[in-house]
Amino acid sequence: MRPLAARRAVTTDLEADDSAELLYRDLMRIEHAAGNRSGLHTTITPVQQINRTLDCDLETETEQLINDLLHGNGRGQRKALYRERMWLRSPGGPGEI
Repeated sequence: MRPLAARRAVTTDLEADDSAELLYRDLMRIEHAAGNRSGLHTTITPVQQINRTLDCDLETETEQLINDLLHGNGRGQRKALYRERMWLRSPGGPGEI
């Protein structure tokens, strides 16, 4: 699936449930794979704000993904990018019905 279609599918799902961290992680991966650093930051901000409002911590997987995508380098960054690309191409990737 192309990043634009994937982005649209996940954004539509977030309209139905804006507190679904899994969907924000999907969108973070989409923005990162598309090379959209601004979009990545735009995705991270609301999930952090929602969790602060709910007075709960981000899920460990979300924290790790944010760290990997924003601060990763070298081998870890390449592995994260490879996982994202494989995930976007997989049948269970974003936008699959």
